[in-house]
Amino acid sequence: MDSETDLDALVRGRQERQRLLLDPARTFRFLLTEAALRLRLAPVAVLRAQIRRLLAMVEGFDHVEIGVIPLDAPLHAWTLTGFDIEGDVVEVGLHTRRVLIRDPSEVDDWRRLFERLAAQAVRGEAAVPLLRTIDDRLTGLVEPPG
Repeated sequence: MDSETDLDALVRGRQERQRLLLDPARTFRFLLTEAALRLRLAPVAVLRAQIRRLLAMVEGFDHVEIGVIPLDAPLHAWTLTGFDIEGDVVEVGLHTRRVLIRDPSEVDDWRRLFERLAAQAVRGEAAVPLLRTIDDRLTGLVEPPG
């Protein structure tokens, strides 16, 4: 595998995703949990950059909705896996692969799940205080040595 070619492909893919995301003719709705934002799966600087990016999206892009399900929200719906809905296809992320669902009744089930999850989230400007609180907490953390 050619790592330079792989890196070029990754960069092109990221640029294309950014182009689509910034297109005001499209609409996007993203949901994530507060826990996902608090887990230290990356260095603190990376986590803080992600929070700042979410804040920028909330504050500057009317065609993008960011929803965060707070840790203390009573859950009436949940999922053990991430999923994306694009058009009439649902892509479900599993541990070892991604599964595409195209059956209209199953896609409708996933749409209903998304709406139930979204009802539990703080969205838009209402998410800003929560995102800032998470960022403030990250500010005080120190990276472990090594």
